[in-house]
Amino acid sequence: MLVTLSSVNFACYFILQSVFGMKFLEDVAKMAPAPASAVIFSLTLICMFTLLGGGADTHDIVGWLAAAG
Repeated sequence: MLVTLSSVNFACYFILQSVFGMKFLEDVAKMAPAPASAVIFSLTLICMFTLLGGGADTHDIVGWLAAAG
């Protein structure tokens, strides 16, 4: 469940940031395309690792595996 929700959230975040974020940085902050894409890429990586690592508690995973087995 968490992986599915994280994947959907990541996809929406990635699409919004790559389409609107880069254009916003180029127009408003007057950044060149290369640094703007680097900022968006780093924000996407932070979001991805936060979403995938935030809910993955080893105690919960072990408890889930014990209940399933």
